[in-house]
Amino acid sequence: VIHQILSYLDARLAVQTSVLSKRWKLVWTTLPFLNFYGCNKHREKKLSNFLYSNLMNHVFSRRDHESRLLKVELCPSDGLNLSLMKKCVRQAVSHDVECLHVKSDRYCSLSTFSSASLKELNLMMKLKSVDVMESHCWTLPHLTTLTLKSNESNKICKVPESCLICLPALTTLSLEKCELPELFRLPCLM
Repeated sequence: VIHQILSYLDARLAVQTSVLSKRWKLVWTTLPFLNFYGCNKHREKKLSNFLYSNLMNHVFSRRDHESRLLKVELCPSDGLNLSLMKKCVRQAVSHDVECLHVKSDRYCSLSTFSSASLKELNLMMKLKSVDVMESHCWTLPHLTTLTLKSNESNKICKVPESCLICLPALTTLSLEKCELPELFRLPCLM
């Protein structure tokens, strides 16, 4: 029940619950859900790149590695640099996360999201041209659910066929401000 309650909090606030009592001291280290919003929702105070990086390092280095990590949400505040964004994704993927939600105002190479453990991926970011996306493709053998949302204003992103045919377990695909090539279909999709 405690994990369920803490799943609604930003990782920073979840870690801070460790001061409540001896019983709560290590609860956050076993959380199966981690949310990194990049700002304190209650105070709307944005974390700097330095603080965001420190928070990520603290949480991932001190969490109980025996505990399963089901879901990570990365919704960094404006201005989070690209190298830190990639580092955050690599941290999550290296802990065998099963569900990853990323919201960014920058393009991050699709190869950054390659993972043997990911089953669900939700990306909302600037999606580049077809050529760039094809050259930076991913490896996601167990991915069943993919949601792509382009946050380019007034632009529809064309998703290259090569980004989808390499997803053998994909059963659910959701696109927003994105379109598939003509006459393209995947037999396993619902």
